[in-house]
Amino acid sequence: MENSNDKFVNQLKKGLFELCILLILKKKDTYGYEINKRLNDLPLFGVSEGAIYPVLKRLVSYDYVNTYWVENEVGPARKYYSITKLGESLIDERMETFQLLFHSVSILKKECES
Repeated sequence: MENSNDKFVNQLKKGLFELCILLILKKKDTYGYEINKRLNDLPLFGVSEGAIYPVLKRLVSYDYVNTYWVENEVGPARKYYSITKLGESLIDERMETFQLLFHSVSILKKECES
């Protein structure tokens, strides 16, 4: 059974999911499995592999991300994702908003402590 902190963490993750994927792609082009692996390496950010693909599809549809195929020496070709300039602008916008929200919560916390 999910406790209230689990629900809180899940809501935060939902709000930050796109941003985290874009940040991963800003570092380098990569494919879905690697994006999922990187997210699962982060504390509190475990996600199922299938969860990233609808988000990636949406990011592609809004031109925040492009795709291309890379042949693999062993196994099938892989679909790679790359961030666009528009996607990089979205990172800046979302990071600014996230920082303002975090700052607002910090202000309220300080007020409670004084």
